[in-house]
Amino acid sequence: MSKSNLFYLFCLFFLSGYITAIAQNDSLPIPKVRWEVYGDTYFAYDANDPPQQSVVHTLTHPAYHNQLSVSLAYLKASIAEESWRATLALATGTYMATNYASEPDWARYVLEANAGVRLAGRWWFDAGVFSSFLGFESPVSADNAVYSRSFIAEATPYYEAGVRLTFLPAERWQIIASFLNGWQRIADNNRDKALSAQIQYYPAQGLTLSYATFYGNEGVNATSLWWVHNPFVYYEKDSWSLLVEGLLATARSSQQKNEAWAVNITGNYYLTEKWSINARIEHFQDENEIFYTTATPNGFVNTSWTLGAAYSPVKQVKCRLECRPFYSKDEIYLKSNTTTSNQSVLISSGISWRF
Repeated sequence: MSKSNLFYLFCLFFLSGYITAIAQNDSLPIPKVRWEVYGDTYFAYDANDPPQQSVVHTLTHPAYHNQLSVSLAYLKASIAEESWRATLALATGTYMATNYASEPDWARYVLEANAGVRLAGRWWFDAGVFSSFLGFESPVSADNAVYSRSFIAEATPYYEAGVRLTFLPAERWQIIASFLNGWQRIADNNRDKALSAQIQYYPAQGLTLSYATFYGNEGVNATSLWWVHNPFVYYEKDSWSLLVEGLLATARSSQQKNEAWAVNITGNYYLTEKWSINARIEHFQDENEIFYTTATPNGFVNTSWTLGAAYSPVKQVKCRLECRPFYSKDEIYLKSNTTTSNQSVLISSGISWRF
């Protein structure tokens, strides 16, 4: 029996078991399921007009050049009870195609699939496929101030698979520790497991201080020990918000030690209830190509700024438009005549909706 059949058989077994329990015990409460439907359609144009379908190779959103595409569309069901919780979200789109390309066929539509129980008081234990807490931005465009993803968001995992232990020691603190299959992997690619953790502190209303880390072997049948640090400060008040985020990574093998770092500053301001403007400036320094492979003398050394606008005619819909130039130290951007350039400009527009 294939893994996909086993997965769906497990879901069916769990559901039938719960229905049977309800039938046998009238006092057992029926959980309230919260349904969510989301879609994000975009059009992006790379000013270099590259001959390949993809936009600048560091991005998975937007992913494709000069074509109307669906970035992410999902159907999510979630349950949140006092002593247990569960989430299942199945998705499709260019985000799934680019980020899940290395996963087996049965896992390529699983955006989230997890369940958890309250151990005691402020302790929770969860297992399954989760959204990653490394990188501030999420796969859901509607939740991000800027439409396209930052270098840090694209370099860090969007999802992770394993088990989590969550502890809320006080009202303003949250601590999460995870035991994972690897760096953005549902199906493990080696025998080693990885560890990640996050500590968040909320010292005042609207202010979040966060530090996340990852430690694990990311080599295939080889030793490439990664240690990644991802701190950020986020402040939101009234009509504006500001994010300052950093990344520091070390990849150590028996032959050498390589490092990469990045910084991202993002701001968002609501002009009216329906209109907002956003801006981002960022730099990524990956000379030894830990995250991005360029095969150029200086690796991936890149600075980018972004300016965008958003319009929400109703709460459930958001329309986006942005301009994003890139400035690389080496000529890594392919042009239509197959020459290369150290600069590129990406124009993106999109409409997202959620019900």
